[in-house]
Amino acid sequence: MFTRFDDIKANEITEANYLGFEFTVESAHRFAQLLADNTSLQKLELINCRIEDDVFAELAKGILKRKMPFIHINLDLNYLTAISFPLLKEIIKERKCQHLMFFGNTSLENCEVMLDSHEDEMKDMHDLANSGTSKVYLHYDHPTTRPYKGFLETLRQKSLNELKKPQEETKEKSRVYRNGA
Repeated sequence: MFTRFDDIKANEITEANYLGFEFTVESAHRFAQLLADNTSLQKLELINCRIEDDVFAELAKGILKRKMPFIHINLDLNYLTAISFPLLKEIIKERKCQHLMFFGNTSLENCEVMLDSHEDEMKDMHDLANSGTSKVYLHYDHPTTRPYKGFLETLRQKSLNELKKPQEETKEKSRVYRNGA
């Protein structure tokens, strides 16, 4: 289940999970405004949300405006490309999070893995994360997570199927109970 936007607005939670939530530019803009004003949220999970560069640009605005840095931001398995590098670098430079994850991001057009084709940019980000007195821990590649064409869609479908299982089990138990078994 997704964290309600109202809970973030109310500053009542420390963790927000949006596994598989499909952000649009408009919803990302609204969400960024909530992030900017929130002071309680420490952990943000945006895994497999089909976030493309334009959506990330909106989300990054909220992350960069926050007064309180995140402890953890997870952007794994989205569609970020090299276009997002400047914003990722800015988040790192401004120390807006302590632990930033973004492995398995590929472009939609050619399934290009971010790390493979932009080693210099990744090295710059890594150097930036290790400069200064406070470090930012980056996780941006995992050798067993090499996306192939359709990888993200397959993983997304598996995630959605897992989320539906408890609902289907509840329906089945309800059906058995009604039939007197």
